[in-house]
Amino acid sequence: MTRDKSINCKHVMSAVVVNESSQARVRVYQTTELPNVTVAIPCLNEEKSIRQCVKSLCASDYPGDQLEFIILDGMSTDGTRAILRALAAEDSRVKLVDNIGQGKPEAFNLALQHCKTPVILFAGAHAIYDKHYIRRLVQGMMDTGADNIGGVLTADSGSTPREWAISWATSSKVGAGNVPWRTGATELRQVESVFGGCFPVSVFGWAGNFNEQLQRCQDREFNFRLRRLGGKVYLHPGAEVRYLPRTRVLDHLRWTWSGSFWLFSSRRFTRTPMIKWRNCLPVALVLQHGLSVLLLLIRRRRGTAALAPIAMYWSFIAAAAISEGIRRKSVRFVPWGVLVVGSTHLTYGVAAVAGSMRALIPATRRSVLKRSQ
Repeated sequence: MTRDKSINCKHVMSAVVVNESSQARVRVYQTTELPNVTVAIPCLNEEKSIRQCVKSLCASDYPGDQLEFIILDGMSTDGTRAILRALAAEDSRVKLVDNIGQGKPEAFNLALQHCKTPVILFAGAHAIYDKHYIRRLVQGMMDTGADNIGGVLTADSGSTPREWAISWATSSKVGAGNVPWRTGATELRQVESVFGGCFPVSVFGWAGNFNEQLQRCQDREFNFRLRRLGGKVYLHPGAEVRYLPRTRVLDHLRWTWSGSFWLFSSRRFTRTPMIKWRNCLPVALVLQHGLSVLLLLIRRRRGTAALAPIAMYWSFIAAAAISEGIRRKSVRFVPWGVLVVGSTHLTYGVAAVAGSMRALIPATRRSVLKRSQ
């Protein structure tokens, strides 16, 4: 990708156009002023968190007259819509749009249709945002020339050992692996993908829209596709998000299953490769558990040696949980930590195997994108 070096990237927001014959990108838009921004929030049955989410974004230190908030509701059946109507009555910048398709990628694409600003920021309804979040992402985009930029997500700790364990599984390296937007960052840098994201709207003119066949991982797929086309995705360590994770273990495991299953079955609907080596570690864990149990059943006494890798894994998880329990000054956290993190890894691994098997079945139709992948 070629960029005009005569243009100073600092405090410059750039749109990019694709020359289909050469794939060269040429900057065609620049400004020294903060641009108007559309904040798009997909939601479905989020009555417990949507008020906090929208209020936190409306309280941003970004110039208020340069913001609009589009809430894309998937026809919620709880109290979400009543809350949204009340929020719209309180603040004229808040607009409610019906997302008949109900899915998140449909909501993303619908937001692009309603967006009238040069910048769009996608926010999740299960989160509370720092007042500097919008400004720091937009300024970071202008400083770096990023095609997408996101912040660091920290899971809310909750108030019980069970909720602490779910938070630990969501945002720690022990639970989530080396995922910078979940585990933290110390500098503004390029990454594979981010939570939500802040984009120049022009990006979607050359990278295409979100893949509506993917009910999970659609943002990851878009970021990976964006980078393959020469775009840049940045993580801003100063843009902070407090994520509100599921408070029940089974709900957390369902969420984990869904993410893993869709990631490993995604090649039915996209040619964009998204699976990294770290995503395969839980698969190896599941296979190791299965193989060890099989050898034990077949060889009995001699098969006990096959349990050593399993014992090592659970010992590591237990040691990490004890360390976290000491930090939290809670003995009750330890068994919850072992249970939640261990079951998270195993659920992810089993779902990955199921997703891989599902990927062998050809899709009945391809997702329709503005440009081929």
